[in-house]
Amino acid sequence: MDELTQNLLFHDHECSYYDERFGITYDRAGVAQALRELRHAAGVPLARVRRAVDIGCGTGYLGIAVAASELAEEVFACDLSAGMLGRCGANATRLSTHVTRVQSEVEHLPFADKSIDLVVGRGIIHHVPDPVAGLAEVRRILVPGGLAVFTSEPTAMAERTGGIPVQIAWRTIESVRKALGRDAGREEHKYWELAAMAANLHTFEPGQVEEMGRRAGLVPVRVGTGGFFSTMSAAAGYFLTGEFPRLGSSGAWRSVLAASWRAFSAIDRAVCDQVVPAHLLHTVQASFRAPVSRRVSAARANPRRKGELT
Repeated sequence: MDELTQNLLFHDHECSYYDERFGITYDRAGVAQALRELRHAAGVPLARVRRAVDIGCGTGYLGIAVAASELAEEVFACDLSAGMLGRCGANATRLSTHVTRVQSEVEHLPFADKSIDLVVGRGIIHHVPDPVAGLAEVRRILVPGGLAVFTSEPTAMAERTGGIPVQIAWRTIESVRKALGRDAGREEHKYWELAAMAANLHTFEPGQVEEMGRRAGLVPVRVGTGGFFSTMSAAAGYFLTGEFPRLGSSGAWRSVLAASWRAFSAIDRAVCDQVVPAHLLHTVQASFRAPVSRRVSAARANPRRKGELT
């Protein structure tokens, strides 16, 4: 099975529990959290634009926030998974906002050259088989000077230390289950947990992301690391909700996860991101601009490829 198909199958399955396991809420607090994350990663003020695209949108975390806050007149939400796009649509409806959903892989975005003002993506580059090709597509569709902002790309340190609470909890729970003889019938669950790990194709260091952006023709604006307690909190919540599915249907549990994530994210921004050595943090946050040509050419429409959206 190739990497693209692997990611498609997993995310079509994951869409049914993604928000529940991460404690993502589509309400005013959820939108505010997404915007804080986006502005922090951008490193520059976010002006209102005409067209924005959330690539690898998942259930719509960033794209819906951009639409709900009217940062863009028109917002597209792109994902390889039809299941994720379905939940994205439902989440947008819940907030009485609209995003245009488009099923597409990142390496072949269905938009005309220089037609998009803002590209956002949360935890998407590490799922892309060829990250440079994906970033080159972002460069292609951005208008000159257009901004691309990426958040929550995992570092190698995230794999080494971010999952420590999960490993401790897993060993404890498995030991109890085996002692009680309740480990039967969990083969499918274990399969999808392994599939979640297999879908994460890459980890990055900031310099790698910056170099990939340059190779793709983008100009770095801000590339750095962030996140420590928030990633541990998210991983623990994801694991526990997966192990005890009834938690996922509990509004109170989901509220606890969301509140914990917001609180730990605030601590990370105010403290950890400032004092913890950069190489110990768990995610890469990066923003780039499309280069602005010094040559002024006559304004004319770019030829459109089949299937492209203008």
